[in-house]
Amino acid sequence: MSTIFGPVAQLGYVVTDLDKAMQRWISVGVGPFLVPEGIQMSGYSHRGTDYGDVEFKVALANSGDLQIELIEPVGDYPSMWREYIEAHGETGLQHLGYWTEDFDAILEKAVAAGHRVVMSAQASGGRWAYFESPANDGTIVELSEQSAQKKAAFDAIRDAAASWDGTTDPIRRIPANA
Repeated sequence: MSTIFGPVAQLGYVVTDLDKAMQRWISVGVGPFLVPEGIQMSGYSHRGTDYGDVEFKVALANSGDLQIELIEPVGDYPSMWREYIEAHGETGLQHLGYWTEDFDAILEKAVAAGHRVVMSAQASGGRWAYFESPANDGTIVELSEQSAQKKAAFDAIRDAAASWDGTTDPIRRIPANA
């Protein structure tokens, strides 16, 4: 467990084709994937430049208590997701996600320890930030605020995985505001 961020709660994968990536995970028994459609980030910032509201594609599932997040960048705004694909020439594990109800305190502690916020926004009921760290090995750290709304959604995703039979309704598309 991280002494700054707590336990890892999520593995974040950057993908170039969300549907293909979900099928790969489903083929090894991870699912069902919940796909909020038309999800937007507000107050999006990347490397010190503000871009306002932007859209992205995401799919979420759980393997036990660990959440699997698949992210497909869309639009033409710069992002750490695009940087990952450019640097590695392929898709893969891009970040470790840590969840907190005390976002400001953990953010302050991380910055004091030398982590630099490189990308941030608000989406789905909470703020989040991506950090580059002093000992960066290429994997990004994400800090994600867990509002009551977001916690309820993430609990529902975990519960759906726990009761999933491995075949029924493996991809569940939902309105972003559901």
